[in-house]
Amino acid sequence: MAGPFDKADHGLLLPGVAHAESLALIPLRRHEQLDGVLCFPAPTVALHQELASDFLAHLGLVAAICIENAVNRARLLRSGYTDFLTGFHNRRYLHARLRESWRGRSAPGSRSCA
Repeated sequence: MAGPFDKADHGLLLPGVAHAESLALIPLRRHEQLDGVLCFPAPTVALHQELASDFLAHLGLVAAICIENAVNRARLLRSGYTDFLTGFHNRRYLHARLRESWRGRSAPGSRSCA
């Protein structure tokens, strides 16, 4: 959905934008669920008129898929560090934390006990 930019209406949504004439709001939908909105301000109204609405809808779909992939990857990484039955951290988590602590210990000025 593209339309004119109004500082009074869209100022809270895009606080750093001072000189925009047009604004495109692209819903990020995946599996019939709204995940967010992409906001594209433009200096001229003609810019959003040149971009076809099909392109903007496709852009929203691609961005929603990318966000879903990032969320799924984070869930997968987290599931590798937790026990399925209890939900507590497992041995892999302990080893990762020990590696982080050991690396931090070798940094200059760090104070940790080993």
